[in-house]
Amino acid sequence: MTDRTETYDVAAAPRLDIATIAGDIIITSWDENRVRVVLSGHTETVDGTSIDVTSDTVSIRSDSHKRGRRFFSPAMDVIVTMPPGGSARIGSSSGDIRVRVPLEEIDVRSGSGDI
Repeated sequence: MTDRTETYDVAAAPRLDIATIAGDIIITSWDENRVRVVLSGHTETVDGTSIDVTSDTVSIRSDSHKRGRRFFSPAMDVIVTMPPGGSARIGSSSGDIRVRVPLEEIDVRSGSGDI
């Protein structure tokens, strides 16, 4: 198991875009204009996950998702802490998704798991 934590300065109401294969996703809020991303899981999956950031968007993509690998992908949990009021597009093939932040717009899709 590997943990990776990164924090980024962002606009007051950022857009969050997450695409993973397996693992839980939790989004929480804080009163800072920063986004903290914590990835926890299989070392290969954590190390192969890209986080692309602009002033108003944080995009998180697992390497397995980018390569179209849908089955037998090691799980990785994603915890994001962000300011309220932004938007989110979250997709996961398998895993629970919990959003605990007030957002202006949200699009959540999961093939298997609780939302």
